[in-house]
Amino acid sequence: MHSLSRLRIAFHNVDFTSSSGPNAFCTRLAKELFFQEHVLVTPGDVCDIDLVNISTTTPCRGKKTIQRLDGIWTRGQLDASRNAPILSQYKTADHVIWQSDYDRSLITRYWFDRDGTVIRNGVNEQKNTDTNLIEKIRSLADVVFCASASWHPQKRLEANVCAMRSYAAQTKQRCCLLVLGNVTDQIPGNDIYYLSHVNEKICFSVYKASDALMHLAWRDHCPNAVVEALSVGTPVICASSGGTHELLVEKSGVIIHDDRDSEINDLVFDFDKPPEIKISHFDLPKRNSFSTSTYMIQNVAQQYVSVMLRLLND
Repeated sequence: MHSLSRLRIAFHNVDFTSSSGPNAFCTRLAKELFFQEHVLVTPGDVCDIDLVNISTTTPCRGKKTIQRLDGIWTRGQLDASRNAPILSQYKTADHVIWQSDYDRSLITRYWFDRDGTVIRNGVNEQKNTDTNLIEKIRSLADVVFCASASWHPQKRLEANVCAMRSYAAQTKQRCCLLVLGNVTDQIPGNDIYYLSHVNEKICFSVYKASDALMHLAWRDHCPNAVVEALSVGTPVICASSGGTHELLVEKSGVIIHDDRDSEINDLVFDFDKPPEIKISHFDLPKRNSFSTSTYMIQNVAQQYVSVMLRLLND
């Protein structure tokens, strides 16, 4: 039996300096595993577990290999070459970790089923926020929404703006939307504030100041922004398509029906050609009215370790 203490783990294909989704999560996970006294080794070294983020060209010399997937390319033959190294890793890994049930369903139907586990993303508890900034943000409007993404068509910025304005019309309250992340084609309006790319302290201050995060992306997987907002008690407004809604617990958000999602092939499609989503009447949940423990990286890391130990002890 392998003991719980000091697993030797090699992270493959992770840029620990990058803020992109998969890299940001893997960086958080690696730090937490280190804090839990596991040993992080260089890819290619002898170890207990090779944890591969999507795919790797570095030889895996661990006792077991785990592939962590956050989706695949879905345009059929157009993406065959992009998917090839991912599929090769998928075939040879001892275990696969998917970010959501949606991911698991998509990938196992696109290719074939594998021994694997769904473990959703997590985040560190955030205590370092800017109280003065939070107060200033809350003074901007009666109801403050935020939205955060690497903005491209799948993320549906326009739908987020429409939802904010629909809520303002519905409730007769002054509303605004704070947009985090670089936006090429900005939608005009004095009720929208574009903050571009900001550091983590400001980002979490925006989440804490907001009444809700808007995330109406189409067929998203397990977006870090949603995990981050939920982790500080901020409810989320999301679409029913994809895996985002799986992150919601009781009283933590609202799911907007993606009514045209069923019109589009669910295996071969272009993420950046989303259908329109109709914004229906919705009620806003209260902040801090739900448990946030499920989003903490400590709990997520423990799930990863449990999978690792099971593999090593099989």
